[in-house]
Amino acid sequence: MITPGRHQEQVVEKFIGQPWCFIGDSMGVGKTLSGVLLDIAERKYALEEGQERFKTLIVCTKAGLEVWRWHLVDQGIDPGRIFVIDPMDRAPFALELEHGANNYDYYLMHYQVLELVPYFEKPQIGRNALVWDHIILDEAQHIKNRNGKRTKTIKRQKAKKKTLITGTPADDKPQDIWSLLNFGDRKKYSSYWRFVDEYVAQDRGYNASADKEYRRLLGPKNVEKFHSEIHPYYIRRTLPEVRGSMPPKTHSRQWVDMTERQMRDYQDMEKFQLARIGEEEEEYVVEWSIVAQMRLQQMTVGTAIELDWSFYERFWEKHKNTPEEELPEGAPSGPRVIIGEPSPKVDLVMELVETALDSGESIVVMSRLRDVVKMVEARCKKLKISLSTLHGGMTNIKDRNAQIAAFQSRKTRVFAGTIGAAGTSITLTAASMLVFTDRHWNPSVNRQAEDRIWRYDTQDPVQIIDICARDTIDSSKLDAITVKGRRVDALVEIPEKFKRMGVLL
Repeated sequence: MITPGRHQEQVVEKFIGQPWCFIGDSMGVGKTLSGVLLDIAERKYALEEGQERFKTLIVCTKAGLEVWRWHLVDQGIDPGRIFVIDPMDRAPFALELEHGANNYDYYLMHYQVLELVPYFEKPQIGRNALVWDHIILDEAQHIKNRNGKRTKTIKRQKAKKKTLITGTPADDKPQDIWSLLNFGDRKKYSSYWRFVDEYVAQDRGYNASADKEYRRLLGPKNVEKFHSEIHPYYIRRTLPEVRGSMPPKTHSRQWVDMTERQMRDYQDMEKFQLARIGEEEEEYVVEWSIVAQMRLQQMTVGTAIELDWSFYERFWEKHKNTPEEELPEGAPSGPRVIIGEPSPKVDLVMELVETALDSGESIVVMSRLRDVVKMVEARCKKLKISLSTLHGGMTNIKDRNAQIAAFQSRKTRVFAGTIGAAGTSITLTAASMLVFTDRHWNPSVNRQAEDRIWRYDTQDPVQIIDICARDTIDSSKLDAITVKGRRVDALVEIPEKFKRMGVLL
């Protein structure tokens, strides 16, 4: 059994009996165990007070299902009292909920099936309504989109206690945190725009050509007031604060030159995107600019062997006047592009792989793109290098867990994964080097991915390498991500003033 740290016991002391709470510790601090301990304490108190049963719903990522189940069992919970949804057969889980969730103590499911389980779409009302004793949302940033179907679905569920867990509560925009606070306290945080007006700096004015007012949301404001308001429900500690010291995590960039074909395709795409931005109204420029930059970076990782613009153009024509925060989930980031060989970036990846293996080390490679994972996988197989992979196309949880376990036990020495699938909820500390062929636009997502190898029990220095293509968007994008990350830190990090006052606890 894992012995809890003092910082995890503090979570229980601070939040037991609270109707809602927000565990915002940074990656690697041990938020999952904190959540388990808090639930066990709430359960014990309720049963001692005469409550007959205590039902807990835990919603997490696919990769998190086994992590949560393991921690529960490790802390003494009977495995027979835990119902983990089977992504390949949801019917038994759905049936159990429809009959009142009376046969288990813990119900574990992942976000991707929230809209697919009928009960969650239309929960019962009145005396027959299922009221959870505790709902835990792990990686709670998954409900940041206040208009998303997933967010609306989870907010329809009723609970006596709600716990949000995420080290990246605001992602890349400070206003993102409102939806999480609204889940915790629907009354206090009932108005999105009231929250924005109070805590988000804005540029407001009048667009004469469009004959209408505009509002641009910038960085956070009134930070001390914000932390004073939420401190009874919020806690955040970083790894160095908890552990006392951590081995260094260093960042570096290594450069490659694209092939003539790549550069020609890149420049053609760049001209098209710039021309399109110039044709559009002001409201459309922000959305198009973001997806244009994402598509340009995709062109840097390999050769475009297929290019299809049709769906991309139809979608953005339809949503040209849709505010960014109201865009539907799954908005396309550009035309359908399949990237393949040759790839100078993957060439350098393989040089780094061979260097790591020659020195007896393991290595992690990450990209936004499944195409990159497949290229690395093909190269490693050709060289007979043992490899684990993880990407969004791998839906079998047992297979996903087996890939991670093989890498952690050093049965495989290389791990290649997409940032979306491998960037949260898993541990890859068998490696001390992580290589990015490209980055997510969201700085919080990148940090999550980095900290798969920089965690509480890490002993050796960690090296993060970005492979960049010369004369492309790569360098400016990394610089912009850094600036965005600093803005978000201002909101989620507890100011020193409050730490000195004991607000941390």
